[in-house]
Amino acid sequence: MFRLGVNAYITKTQEIDILATILPKIIDGSTFLTSDVKPMLDPGFKNDSPVFISSEELEIAKMISTGKSIKSIAECMNKSTSSVEKSLKSLREKIDAHSNPDMTRIMIDFGYIPPSR
Repeated sequence: MFRLGVNAYITKTQEIDILATILPKIIDGSTFLTSDVKPMLDPGFKNDSPVFISSEELEIAKMISTGKSIKSIAECMNKSTSSVEKSLKSLREKIDAHSNPDMTRIMIDFGYIPPSR
């Protein structure tokens, strides 16, 4: 779904107030799934809070999925390795991933990043 350009998915059962929270983040490049959508995309998903994935986290996930090291990602993004590691840890916690391969699989399954060829 995200490969098609969708930045957020909100079901009709969500409170209207959620829009005020998520719209500014989506405008800034984040993506969003409500907690009731995530289990439909990945039945094994255990985190029940909404997921905001920043554009920086998405960029890091894409580079990790291609096999880049933390050091090379930091150089590409002009950031410290600890900053990249912190963003990666935050992303993995958000999507309940226990390793980089697990994170990559979930990100592919959710459509955030394309499958490798």
